Amino acid sequence: MSTAKLFRLRKELRAKSRYRVITTAWVRTKNDPLPSVGVLWDVSEGGARLAVGKPETLPEEVVISLDRSDSIGTACRVVWRSQEQVGLQFIARAEHIQRLIKQAATA
Repeated sequence: MSTAKLFRLRKELRAKSRYRVITTAWVRTKNDPLPSVGVLWDVSEGGARLAVGKPETLPEEVVISLDRSDSIGTACRVVWRSQEQVGLQFIARAEHIQRLIKQAATA
């Protein structure tokens, strides 16, 4: 069974609506001053799904931003991992990502 079909069959457990966005995100970690690039696939008020090159190497907490020069960003906790993606829970400064959620909701 394909991964896409598995996602369609999976029961939705989220309390908040999730919106598809597909946009570049910059990921910062405490131990690396240079951001790495990822792709946000969807977002909600509480978190996001992010594709990265090596999900297994990300620490428990990261900071994501929509602009490479943004040194503050949104603090996140990794709540699940797959071979290509991670699920993120926003833990601080989520207001930085709220405009993306609002744009996706009205699209």
